[in-house]
Amino acid sequence: MRILPKIAAVAFLIASPCALSDIELISDEDLGAITGQRGISIELETQVSIDQFIYTDEGSLVASEIRFGGAGVTQSGQTQGYGVLLDEVRFDFDVEDTGNLVISMDQLNDKPIDWGLHIGSVETKGTRSTSLLSNLDIYGLTDELEITVDTATDRLQLSSSSQFEIDFDVPFLGIAIEGTTITGPGSNIDLDGDGVTCAESVYECGIDEGYAWPQSQEELLKLWDQAKESLQYVKVSASIYKGDGLGSSTKRNVLRADFDPVYMDMDVDNIYIGGKSIGSLQFDNISLTDTKLAIYGH
Repeated sequence: MRILPKIAAVAFLIASPCALSDIELISDEDLGAITGQRGISIELETQVSIDQFIYTDEGSLVASEIRFGGAGVTQSGQTQGYGVLLDEVRFDFDVEDTGNLVISMDQLNDKPIDWGLHIGSVETKGTRSTSLLSNLDIYGLTDELEITVDTATDRLQLSSSSQFEIDFDVPFLGIAIEGTTITGPGSNIDLDGDGVTCAESVYECGIDEGYAWPQSQEELLKLWDQAKESLQYVKVSASIYKGDGLGSSTKRNVLRADFDPVYMDMDVDNIYIGGKSIGSLQFDNISLTDTKLAIYGH
C-alpha cells in the first residue's frame, strides 16, 4: 500500500515554506489547454422487447410485438445468419471547444453493424379498428452514424450510411411485400450529370472537393475501391432544426428537416396480391433531391 508515502509527502509540503514557494500557479490559458482532452466511449450489447406501443389522438394507433436488436430478430436476418443482439458497437461522445456535442457510432470488429426491427402488427383502434400492417421486418447494415449538435446554428446534423431489407403485409388491402432491398446506387451512377460514372473515374465518386488526393497510383486505386464500396450504402445527411413551414405555409417554430441529395437502388423480390405473386420490381439510381420536411401538430 502507498498510504504512508502520500502522508509523508503532504506533511513535508505543510512543514516546508520553501517547498511551497517553488509552486507556480497555472494560468487560465494553460489550464484550458490541459482539460477535456478525451470524451466518453460506451460499448453496447442489447435486445429490446416492447409488448405494445400506443399513440392516442381521438382514436389510437397501436403497434404490438415489437423487438429491436441484431438483424436476427427478423426472419430474413436470421436466415442470413445474424444474431438477435445489437452488438459489436461503440458510441463515442465528445464536446468540442466550440461547445458542439458530437455522437458517433463505430464498429468494434470493422464490420458494418447489423440491426433489426420486428413489429407483429400495427392497428388503428377507436369505435372500429383496422389492421394496417403485420409481420413488419426491417433489418439493416449500418457503416456510419454521426450526430452533431451545432451550437453555431442550433441545428442537429445527422449523417448515416446503411443498407436495408424490408418485408411486410398490408392485411386490409390483401397485399404482401417480400424481400425489398434498399442499397446505395453503386458505382454506375453519374452523380454530377456530366456523363461519367464512378466506375469510370475516381474523381466522379462524390469525394469532397477539399480532399487531399493521394499522390501515388497505388493509393489512388485504393481510394477508388473504397469509394466504390461506399456507394453500396445509402447515405443520408440531414439538418434538423426549429424553423418555418414550407412554401405558403404560415406555420412558425415547426420541426424542420432539410436533406442533402439521397441516391439509392431498390429491388422488390415479390409482390403478392390476394395470395398470388404478381412479380418483382427493380429501381435503378433513384435520386431524392431538394427534400424538406416541416412537422407540427394541428
